[in-house]
Parts: sequence; structure tokens; C-alpha cells
Amino acid sequence: MVQASPAGDENPERELDIAQWVWSLLRTTIEKLAMEPADQIKDPEIGECFDWDPSYQMSERCEELGWIPAELRQRLDRIEELLSRLSGDRTAWSDEAILTHPLWGQARLVSREAVPLMPKQPWASHSR
Repeated sequence: MVQASPAGDENPERELDIAQWVWSLLRTTIEKLAMEPADQIKDPEIGECFDWDPSYQMSERCEELGWIPAELRQRLDRIEELLSRLSGDRTAWSDEAILTHPLWGQARLVSREAVPLMPKQPWASHSR
């Protein structure tokens, strides 16, 4: 995992590279969370959706660059809340729970709302 740069790092290219990596990780995670539940439990790469913690924690880098508008931030914060609640429930992590647990359904719904708000390369439309 790429570590956050130390305070005072004045290399804008490196900061942009890190922000792009964070965005890509966040976007992939949201796409995985938005999948149909039956597809989630069959996807051999579903573990990528559990990259949520590092991508969410570092998402302010993307927000500072203007890539995360308020509408998207609300959804990201809601996903964080739902996943935190799921993390506290050991029964929520079986295939059956992923298919039927109401919190998983809510997380999928909010993730589906977030996906269209996340262009593949927001840096292409924003200046550095």
C-alpha cells in the first residue's frame, strides 16, 4: 500500500499520483460494493471491496482536488457508516448474509448512487 506523504511534502506530481491511486482504489471499491449480491459472492476479486478503509480514509486528498463534490461525499460517508455497522456484526459476513442482510442491501443501494458520480479519471476535467 502506498503510504500517505509526510506533512510538508511539496512534490505536486507525487501528490497527484497518490490522489489518482486513491481515487482508483475508491472507485473500484464502490463498484464492487454496488454489484448484485449473487455476483458479489461469486466474484473472485470481491476482496477488493474491502479496500474501503484505506481508500475512504485517504479520500480527502481527492476532495481537496475537487473530485468529490458534496453529493458524493454524502454517499461516501453513508457507505462508511453502513460498513462500520456491518463490521460490528459477525453474522453479516457469510454468503447468506451478503445476500439477505438489510445493511448490505443499503450499502449496495448507496454505492449504486455513488458510481455515476465517480468518473474514471476526474483529473482529466480538473486542472492541477
